[in-house]
Amino acid sequence: MRNLEFYTSRFFSLIEKEGINYEDSDYIILGVPYDSTVSYKPGARFGPDKIRESFYELETFDFETGLDFEDINVYDAGNFSFEVNADNIVKKIRNVVSEIVEDDKIPVLLGGEHTITLGGIEGIIEMEDDIVYVVFDAHLDMRDEYPLGNRLTHATVNRRIIEKIGLENIVIAGVRACSKEEYDFIRKNKIKVYGVDEKIRMDFLRDKNVYVSIDLDVLDPSIAPGVGNPEPLGISLYRLIDLLRSISKYCNIKAFDIVELNPLYDNNGITVSVASKILQKLIIYIEKYKNVK
Repeated sequence: MRNLEFYTSRFFSLIEKEGINYEDSDYIILGVPYDSTVSYKPGARFGPDKIRESFYELETFDFETGLDFEDINVYDAGNFSFEVNADNIVKKIRNVVSEIVEDDKIPVLLGGEHTITLGGIEGIIEMEDDIVYVVFDAHLDMRDEYPLGNRLTHATVNRRIIEKIGLENIVIAGVRACSKEEYDFIRKNKIKVYGVDEKIRMDFLRDKNVYVSIDLDVLDPSIAPGVGNPEPLGISLYRLIDLLRSISKYCNIKAFDIVELNPLYDNNGITVSVASKILQKLIIYIEKYKNVK
């Protein structure tokens, strides 16, 4: 736990649970207040703590599964220290995530902008030889440089991840906006990309080790207006939850993140509420199905 203690600090916790500690936990929450490469609306750095505030208001018992979140061993390790350099934050995340995975725990990153996912992926592949990256996103995030000369930003993160894990190990769902450069790249390389109404092939993912990234702009702005780059004609919250349920049933989720929440542009806290519910549901699904595959 050396890197975790060095790079993070706890101000207040996602949950109040008597005696909870790192050693006895199965899920480790990590806030990443980083938004230095945003191209439209800054403010994602406030996302992690806003999710924590909203989480306090949720009922811990889940009607669908019959599980109580309070019975799941979740430890909130706090936030990474504020950082403006993309390479530095990616390195810090990688070091901490690899440490958590080595301890046979599931890291959960709360963003922060989408650039942070690269650190999560790098941390996972240090410990896991075979990982599939499943990302829910309105955008491809596959530019090679954006802006010109910058190869590590929220708009290039999936391109950098492909360079780490291979073209065949990425699945992107909910896409409805991209550049011509990105479109040509995915067609040429036959990358698995699914539009809003397309069904993800679960047979490909069955029994795979998976890293899940949820960019909240995959949702329609009517339900998630508080994001860095809102894109109309998105998927519903119900459909996203259904997809996360299926992935939890068929795959081994090794880590996940929720990114691009921007509380500064939220409408009465609706996106914050949605993000905290997604966090709760996905942990509950992983817990419910982890021993039934």
